[in-house]
Amino acid sequence: MKKSEFFVPQDPSDATAEVDERDITEIREAAKEMPEFSPLYVPLIEAPKWFGISRDTVYRARKKGSINIYKAGSRSLLKVTEVNKWIEGSSNPA
Repeated sequence: MKKSEFFVPQDPSDATAEVDERDITEIREAAKEMPEFSPLYVPLIEAPKWFGISRDTVYRARKKGSINIYKAGSRSLLKVTEVNKWIEGSSNPA
């Protein structure tokens, strides 16, 4: 069995087939290798959760031209990289 292949029963009635310890170990190792994903955009309403800043702070930063607020239908979105750069830049004055 190749490292990326897992046991898949050919017959649906064989779904209770035994999985040996090696298979379980391979599955656990593959799960460790999966990259973590982060969103490209987050809803403005979730800014406190994602960035630790209030919506009012986001609106003030937009007014100054520091960040943009994007619209998708009726949703207001923030680009994660923009907000992170803004936060890093405002916490490390040059």
